[in-house]
Amino acid sequence: MKKLFVIVLVLSMMLSLAACGSKSASESAAPAQEAAPAQAAEPAPEKTAEPTPEPTQDPDDLIDDPAWDELKAQGKTYVSDGKTLAKITLPAQYSEGATQEAVDNSAGEVYTSGIINEDGSITYEVTKAQHKFMCDSMMEVVDQTFTQIEEAADYSFTKIEHNTDYTVYDVTLNKNEVTEADTILSAVFKMCSEMYGIFSEHTYDDIVINYYGPDGALIDTLHSAG
Repeated sequence: MKKLFVIVLVLSMMLSLAACGSKSASESAAPAQEAAPAQAAEPAPEKTAEPTPEPTQDPDDLIDDPAWDELKAQGKTYVSDGKTLAKITLPAQYSEGATQEAVDNSAGEVYTSGIINEDGSITYEVTKAQHKFMCDSMMEVVDQTFTQIEEAADYSFTKIEHNTDYTVYDVTLNKNEVTEADTILSAVFKMCSEMYGIFSEHTYDDIVINYYGPDGALIDTLHSAG
């Protein structure tokens, strides 16, 4: 969105009038009158300094998008035609059935442009606002999956929490032991972390899963790198 900034300049001029007497030019017999003393000129008002326009704020700075910030820190954002952009590649398994025509026709609001690669993945060029929308939409699916697991009677999970970059998961169980069935779901957490990595290009050397009992005590910790 473009912001319009209007600077209004006000110019004022003050005129000071001084009254002065004059000698009579005529050579009359009347005695010459003394000239009236001149009034002191009023000092001109000091000019008020023009206010310095505040620097314009980049609208992107108002968008909270940690995944974009990771891309920026890695030097993977760039400026084109005055817009800051980045590229993200959605793997083929999330792009099944897409055609280049459909990708081109949908460009504009959700992403700037897109191209289908030979392996079936799609590389999108996005602004920060578009990136946040796509990332939030994807991770909303992740959080909905966690909610379904929490509510499912087949699992012993009562609460699943994670940090911002999906590298640490805190899982609360309805019991005080961790079974093999509980650890199998670690594959789901790893997949969710990889999905977030699509948007941040975050490299996951290790994913940590902390298992807590109903009383909040830590039971066990599982490392994906272990």
